[in-house]
Amino acid sequence: MKITNMNTPKEDDIIEWCYKQTEPMRNAHRGEHLNFKTIEVNQEMPEFFPQPTTWDMPKVPEALLEKRRAFRAQRLAKRKEYMEYKNNLESPSYQEGMRVLEERNTAEIPDLSRTRITWNEEVATLSFSTKN
Repeated sequence: MKITNMNTPKEDDIIEWCYKQTEPMRNAHRGEHLNFKTIEVNQEMPEFFPQPTTWDMPKVPEALLEKRRAFRAQRLAKRKEYMEYKNNLESPSYQEGMRVLEERNTAEIPDLSRTRITWNEEVATLSFSTKN
C-alpha cells in the first residue's frame, strides 16, 4: 500500500524543494560552485510547491497484530458485560430490590438534643437523662 502526502509541508519537503526547485540548484553540478546570478531579483517571495511524497506503509509484526486482536476482543467482552450490568440496573426486579433494601435500612434517628449523657467508670455504663 502506498500513501501520498499532499498536506502541509514537512522538513523533508522543504529540503527537497531547496535542492530541486530553487534556481541555483536547477543547473548545479556536483563539485562546482552554485551560480546565484540565475536568480531574478524582483522583491517577491518565491512560491513553494511541495512535491507529493510517497512511501510504503510499514509492515506491522504479526505478534503485534495478534495482541491488538486480543485487546479488541477483551474490550468488546467488557463492553458487553457493562451493557448487561447497565440493563440489569434498569430492570423492574432490580428497582424493586433496591426499594426493599432502602426500606429495611432506613431508621428513625432519635432526637438527643435535650439528653445528657454521663459515663459511670465504676460500672462502665452510659446513662441518658433528659434535661429540664
